[in-house]
Amino acid sequence: MFSSNVAAHPSVAALRNPRRRQRSNADESVKPPKAKRQRSTLRQDDREPAVVKHLGEGQSLQDDENGPEEISSRPVTVSELALRGPRKQEKRGGLTDGTITLSSNDFYTVSHLPSLPEQIKENPTAPLRYTISSSNGYCLALSQHEAIVWPYTIPPQSLTPSTVLQFAIPCPARHSDDPLPLGTLISKSAEGNPGLMVVVPSTGKITLWETVSNAAILGLMKQRQNGIQGHIPGMLSGEMATEIINAEPSGIIIALSTGRLAHVSIRDSQGKPGISVQLLHGISRGSNVGFFGGIRSVLSGSSWKRKIAAAKAGMSSQRGQRDIIIATSAGEFELWDIHWNNGNSLKAQVDAKQSILQALRRTVDVSEDDAQNTFQVYDFAFANGDPNHYAPGDVNDVDCAISLWALVGVCQNSSLSYFVVGLRIAGSTATADVVNPLQLRNNAVDSGALWTPLLCVPKPGGWAFVIFDRGLVIISLVPLVDPVSAQLLEESHVMDSNFQDYIRLKDGNGYAVQGCSPEDSDADHKYPSCILMIRNFGLIRVSALPRPPSNIADGAKITAKSRLEQIVFYGSMKSNPLEFVGYDELRSAPAELEQAALQISDEILRSNSKFIPTTIPSLEQYMKMRASALHDLALYIQRFHVYFSPLARWKLLWGAEKMAAQRAIWKVQQGNEEHPTSNRTHLDFIISKMGDNHKTKIEPGSGETDIVRHWFIHDTWRMEYIIPWILNGLRKEDSNTSRAVDRQFAERVCEACDLSLAALETAFQFREDSAALYGVGEGFMDDDAAIVAQYSALPEFWTSTQINYSETEQLLDLELNICRRRPATTAATGSDSSTTRTSKVLDTIKENIPRQFRAFALLHKERTMWCAAQNDSEIQSSGKMLEKSHVENRKPQLFKLAAIGLLEDAITLAESFRDMDALVELMVDLHEQIKEQRPPRRSEDDSPVLDEGTKVWKRRIDNYFERFGDAWADAFFTRHITVGQPETLFIMQEYQGAVTKFLRSHPAYSKLSWINDIVGERDYKTACTTLQRLAIEQETDIWSKRVEISLAKLAKLAEFEKAGSAPASLHDAVRPFDQLMETCNIQELIYEHVLPTLHGAIDDGAALQLATEQFGNNVVRGKPALRALLQRCLAKLVTRSPMEPEELINLLTLMDPVRFLEGGEEEDSIGGHEFFFALTVLKMGNFHHQDQQAHEYRDGLERLIWRRCMIRDNWEAINRTEKKGDREVESKVHATALAETMRQLAEVLGEDVRLTRQSYTPSRILESNIFPSMSHAGMPPDQQISYLQELDAEADLLRTYVEKGKLDEWFSWIISETTGRFSTPVREGGNNPGGH
Repeated sequence: MFSSNVAAHPSVAALRNPRRRQRSNADESVKPPKAKRQRSTLRQDDREPAVVKHLGEGQSLQDDENGPEEISSRPVTVSELALRGPRKQEKRGGLTDGTITLSSNDFYTVSHLPSLPEQIKENPTAPLRYTISSSNGYCLALSQHEAIVWPYTIPPQSLTPSTVLQFAIPCPARHSDDPLPLGTLISKSAEGNPGLMVVVPSTGKITLWETVSNAAILGLMKQRQNGIQGHIPGMLSGEMATEIINAEPSGIIIALSTGRLAHVSIRDSQGKPGISVQLLHGISRGSNVGFFGGIRSVLSGSSWKRKIAAAKAGMSSQRGQRDIIIATSAGEFELWDIHWNNGNSLKAQVDAKQSILQALRRTVDVSEDDAQNTFQVYDFAFANGDPNHYAPGDVNDVDCAISLWALVGVCQNSSLSYFVVGLRIAGSTATADVVNPLQLRNNAVDSGALWTPLLCVPKPGGWAFVIFDRGLVIISLVPLVDPVSAQLLEESHVMDSNFQDYIRLKDGNGYAVQGCSPEDSDADHKYPSCILMIRNFGLIRVSALPRPPSNIADGAKITAKSRLEQIVFYGSMKSNPLEFVGYDELRSAPAELEQAALQISDEILRSNSKFIPTTIPSLEQYMKMRASALHDLALYIQRFHVYFSPLARWKLLWGAEKMAAQRAIWKVQQGNEEHPTSNRTHLDFIISKMGDNHKTKIEPGSGETDIVRHWFIHDTWRMEYIIPWILNGLRKEDSNTSRAVDRQFAERVCEACDLSLAALETAFQFREDSAALYGVGEGFMDDDAAIVAQYSALPEFWTSTQINYSETEQLLDLELNICRRRPATTAATGSDSSTTRTSKVLDTIKENIPRQFRAFALLHKERTMWCAAQNDSEIQSSGKMLEKSHVENRKPQLFKLAAIGLLEDAITLAESFRDMDALVELMVDLHEQIKEQRPPRRSEDDSPVLDEGTKVWKRRIDNYFERFGDAWADAFFTRHITVGQPETLFIMQEYQGAVTKFLRSHPAYSKLSWINDIVGERDYKTACTTLQRLAIEQETDIWSKRVEISLAKLAKLAEFEKAGSAPASLHDAVRPFDQLMETCNIQELIYEHVLPTLHGAIDDGAALQLATEQFGNNVVRGKPALRALLQRCLAKLVTRSPMEPEELINLLTLMDPVRFLEGGEEEDSIGGHEFFFALTVLKMGNFHHQDQQAHEYRDGLERLIWRRCMIRDNWEAINRTEKKGDREVESKVHATALAETMRQLAEVLGEDVRLTRQSYTPSRILESNIFPSMSHAGMPPDQQISYLQELDAEADLLRTYVEKGKLDEWFSWIISETTGRFSTPVREGGNNPGGH
């Protein structure tokens, strides 16, 4: 590719030895020492290095055929170089290089190379310049006065004084603020170690060490210790060395700040180490010369003064020769031909700026002014990563072109943008054909930083690394082709979409890039990589992985799931310098993030995640690693306020609960394995019995035999199955509850109990502790309403499925029953040792039962609340049934617990459950125990002083009144009543207030309440009210009702006496009691009226039948509803139950008028006076209605009485007076129920019926709508219709009597007759009824 007719510089011939034979051609040139491919003695191990993958795959070293290639860093002051300790779960077992994975995804892996000398760790603030030689596997750190060289690929424990080489720089800079020295490692010597050249930038002093072996240890001569020295001649004032490039075998190139280049030969003409320096000068071929078309002097005019952006060593066309390509920041590229014996020439020069800008304009929107004024080249690299792939040929041959990737930057929208541009240089032209904009993702790059962006393209060239001071961009490169082919591919839309990502360093820790070097993919290195030195951290390797095959557009993007995985598995690593948050993928749609998080959680639980190995020896460490990953996932969601649905948050929490529960089970399993009681543990037994639908099947041929470990690794996600299986195999052996407990069976029950507690206790405690972290409500276990609101949208909880509930309860019962059978067990066991061992097992079970109680209580609460929150009525019903059965079963379970000697634990549990009924009984048992333990009292000691145990018991009772309030008081006092000790309530003076509140709040205890009101409270008013309410609303015996009314009246009088003053009208004050008593007396009269019928009745049923036959034949004949109403009234009458006023009215107005004794009114007061007593009851009765309603109700009942009174006689027949005399007609009218009732009202009550009853004419009663609501409400639905029809029939009958029997006229006559008869002592005659 390159021209061979290059003019030698005159100084070249002058340096030749005249005794030497002149070479006839280039092939016979003197062969300098060839760059060797020997491995360093520090790396002579038989291990084949491999790429560092996730959890620690190693990366091998590379040897370049043409010598090492390094990229020097800019001087940066180091503030800290602390190394983090490796996380155990990220270390790969069996890998000895100590690499630690810092990040890994489908596209790249970032690893930490922890080898760092103590000299650097101990002085982190020292300013250092780093140079990394990936081909040699060495790193060089330079300060103003010394150089430190060490192999960075070996394990940190292998860094010893013999491997970390440190030596002084002979001629350091004059000033401490001068730029740090530049250095490069040269090809290895025969000893196997590379050499070193160091240049002091400000003075140009050069020092060469042929090998970096420790001179002091090897005992070499002083010259070797201090190295071979030289300097750059002709340096201008203020000119400094800025970059050093290894161009072996032709030598070393040093770039100066003025843009000049110095060529340093490190061998003399004899091939011995030596230093000779020559500044490169070029000869111009004319102004119209292309890259391969001519040479012009860089010193002519002002062209020599420029800013060199980068210089790279190219291919070597002959022995001792190397091409050097330089790029200026303005976009000029030059090709130099350099020879080891100081022969050099400028072969070509081309300006690529316009071509690059033209390509940029086709890709991005950039203005012409910004493009021209802000354009800058920062770095370049060979397109395939290998400088030896462009072949020699004619310089004007278009096919022999150099393909480069150039890193350029222009201002775009007032901000600096960076691009990786594909550049083809052929002939006299430069063509830019591919533009890759760098996506920094809104992360600004400090343009004023000392670090200049660098471009690394390791072999084979498919990936590029753009290194900034605070991170790097990794980008996949589309292979460069000729322009025509590139255009065809672009038009056909078959060009690959390139991947890129910005790997950022964290803020606030002083992390910054101090050096970097590409690492080629070859036999020793599986993947192309980039090595970086990070301040305050150390060396890292970024390895590009093969692109995953994908046919979709998003195949070249990191997914939201992958971003979350980086946070979960690497974000919490101590001192990890990489930043994982703030990426666009983490701001995706909530549903996408939610699905990603759930998928990550599921993979962790199933052990399907590629980030978690399954071959870690320590199962505890393995589960801890998975639990940490789940915690880190939740921590990110909380810290960055990521919106997740409640269901998703609960699912994540459930997964973490299962992980925590399984870890607790493993601790139990370890304890059982360390102290075995049988050939296999209970967990091993139940896992072996589980079906494949409940556990993951071991694949045949996998080599796995441990079913227990396999379950812990692969079945965390279905932990709920283990809870019901814990009871497996125990239920059958416990069927005989009478026999003694076998020791082996007891041991299995003990293990089962431990497993159940480990799962449930850990799960519930984890949920309570992590509720806030997972965003499901802090303290949610204490707010029942909040729980129900959340549970309505949730599926069944894994901890409280129906089968888990029932099996856990059965396990609790099994433990209680075993402990209750302990006496039989002790008696049945033989030897003392067996008895002792069985007793210890039973003691362990007994000690665990209270914990089992608490766990089951939480499970029950969760289950019932979830059922209550569901919309399915069947689920709601099952929850109610569950609650009912739990309350019923809990009390005997607590009593069993007390019976096995855990009374205090039972009391504590009852307190926690707030089961007051059980707590009262348990406290009674405790009191009995205290009394039994009390020493017998001496006969002469009659003092009522309480012993200490009773005092403590009394204080606990007092505390319960304060702690539980009404709930405890209700249970405590109710227990005294139910056991027949109600009188004790009246002597509990210390609880008087609680007693009063309890009795008054329970109407059923009104008979005790009024006594307490008088005896304990001296509250006669409340006692009167209580007695009155008791008599009216609650009393079931008429005699007791009369007594209670009398007592109420007495209490009212006592109230007046206590007050010291009586009301103005004492009669009015006690009238309500007299009226109630009168109503009771009327009921007694009715009973006495009916009593003759009841003689001979053997029971109440027979009495009712006899009464119905006697008094239900005529009035209610053919009226089933009214007959049923009469029967209900008679039933209460014959059973001596108090009757309501309406019931008495119905009884009096519907029963047949029967007289047992002729003319004996004193003996039978009811016969013939039914309606009169009905009106009396109405007048005296107490109705439970508001004032307006009571008035309407009374009026309706009064009209009902009068209507039934009016239709009791046949007025149509009475009105037929033909052939009847006046006396006969008048006698018939006086004999009617209507006339008799009017007479009794006037005679007995002294009413003026003209004034009081005139308004109840038959016609007016017909106009009113009579509807006795109480009677109607007490009927079944089928009778209510009949009842209404029969009421209408009564009205129709009355209408007939009004229309055909002239009832209105007879009513007026009766009113007049009654008024005239009883208004004056002497009667002045009257109207003759015969006229009607």
